[in-house]
Amino acid sequence: MRVGHAMLLHLVEHVISKVLVQRMQARWTWIVRPRPSWSSHSFHTLNEKAYMNAREKYGDWSRNQLLRRIAQLEGRAESMGQPSPPRLDVPQSAAKSVTNAIKKPRPFDFSAQPCRKIALRFCYDGGQYSGLAAQTAQATPLPTVEETLWEALCTARLVDASKSMDDAGWSRCGRTDAGVSAAGQVVALWVRSQCVDERHMRWPSKEHPQVAVQLKGEHEEELPYVATLNRLLPPSIRVQAWSPVRPDFSARFNCVYRHYKYFFTLGAPKTLIWQPEGPSQFAGRLDVDRMRDAASRLVGEHDFRNLCKVDASKQITNFVRRIDGATIDRVSTGWHSHVADEAATNDTDEPMYVLNLRGSAFLYHQVRNIMAILFMVGAGLENPNVVDELVNVQPGAAAADRVRARTWLDSFSNEADAQTPDKSLMRALTEPHNDLTVYETKPSYEMATDRPLMLWECGFRSTELQWRASSYAGTMPPPSQMHVDYTPGVRASAQLHSLWTREVIHAELLRHCLLATMTGENTYLPSESTFAETRSPVLPLPLSLDEVPALRAKLVPLGNGVVRPTTRYTALAARPRDVSAAEKNKKWREGKGLRRAERRATTSRDEAPSEQTT
Repeated sequence: MRVGHAMLLHLVEHVISKVLVQRMQARWTWIVRPRPSWSSHSFHTLNEKAYMNAREKYGDWSRNQLLRRIAQLEGRAESMGQPSPPRLDVPQSAAKSVTNAIKKPRPFDFSAQPCRKIALRFCYDGGQYSGLAAQTAQATPLPTVEETLWEALCTARLVDASKSMDDAGWSRCGRTDAGVSAAGQVVALWVRSQCVDERHMRWPSKEHPQVAVQLKGEHEEELPYVATLNRLLPPSIRVQAWSPVRPDFSARFNCVYRHYKYFFTLGAPKTLIWQPEGPSQFAGRLDVDRMRDAASRLVGEHDFRNLCKVDASKQITNFVRRIDGATIDRVSTGWHSHVADEAATNDTDEPMYVLNLRGSAFLYHQVRNIMAILFMVGAGLENPNVVDELVNVQPGAAAADRVRARTWLDSFSNEADAQTPDKSLMRALTEPHNDLTVYETKPSYEMATDRPLMLWECGFRSTELQWRASSYAGTMPPPSQMHVDYTPGVRASAQLHSLWTREVIHAELLRHCLLATMTGENTYLPSESTFAETRSPVLPLPLSLDEVPALRAKLVPLGNGVVRPTTRYTALAARPRDVSAAEKNKKWREGKGLRRAERRATTSRDEAPSEQTT
């Protein structure tokens, strides 16, 4: 091995010296007849310098790196139009080995590789991607999560790069939009394996049995899917675990529930003054109790056509979905203030809350539309029963939904099956609905922003998935019975904690900038302050409401710190209504859908002759 490495170093030295001599001949053209002794001595010295330079620079390089460098230098020398000098005295066996190493590698034959179907659980920061699903029809300003994950799978040779995602049996649990994050997204696909061969199960035939071929023992190591992919993926995407699944498993259709989280604060602190074009006013604060009352009315099976965005390309006609749980919970305490928030248990003024929404399935932009309505309720712009009215798509629809919800709750035999409903939920189920407004079509309103939304969990039956972060392939035994490598999972957690630490520190820096800025309490900054006052800065005392002029505008919160001021708020019942979903679907079929079908038909006709020729 040392001899071969030295030969490669000599080759590198030879190529470097050749390139340097050619450059000298091109630049020093005035030397017409150099003395032989000078030329020989100079070339000998040049060779020594080149060898020392190569030794110092390339001594630690691997064999493949040296070969790539030789090919690069040889190509540079040939491009200068100079004849190649004679080769060094290299043994024929070494030259043959070098020639064989430079040859193009043999293509990886995926058809001969064993494969199995697995599920991957991963998380990602949606702010850096243009949504989850890969886009084939149009280019996106940012890469998608699936495109990035598929590229890593191809680089690791876990899937065939010449095939499409559909060829790999790709299925996703929940499709998230641009800006939306996920903590427990799940996809399923066929990948290369070294323990199990399920090719006969993937392409069933009468000649082969429909059973998996065990290539190794039950307690053998599988390919390190988690560790391999995390080495290739950016830090914003982390694979958490993998699980073997049956060949007909679908991440979409086998999922029994989706759990979304939407994070928000109560609004700007009372000490901060927002100034429109006229007199100043306090920024509005959200009423969490009113929001909880409205959220409880979402539980049950309803028609959510007024709480989503109709996607005509999917031609959806059934907008009935089931919500199993909707709560608003506190997740953090925020920062210290002289003002104690009414919903806080500690001396805080900026707590963080989260909407926990769990259901069987969700429509397009359903969670963001629901959050927009809850913001209106919390800001005092709408009553909590507006949720009942929006699901009342025809007279008596909301009352029928409540009957089904009560039946659903009564189906649980004990408290172990479901938590005891709170008072707001029971009140929502028993309230009369005779005077509700009927919303046959959706009123016009702006949905909440995307950044605070997260797909928290995709739930499956316990018999279908067995998540593991290690490369262990068999049934997971207790750690006391067998050594299991948990390093990939621990490393992924450490990387995510590092990202979280940087974001928390950045948020604290911005908080200190806010505290060092003028507020409504004073219009000037102090020239000095005591050391004790600035060690842990807090928000100052608020102004008295008597000192504030009359309110001129109202604020419509949209989440993520975004508000829309309006001097004249129009209730949802008085706003213009959108066209029905049936009209949107018909317009799409006769327009964009028809053109898309014609393009596909033309493409199929153009590709048919070439396929027959091949």
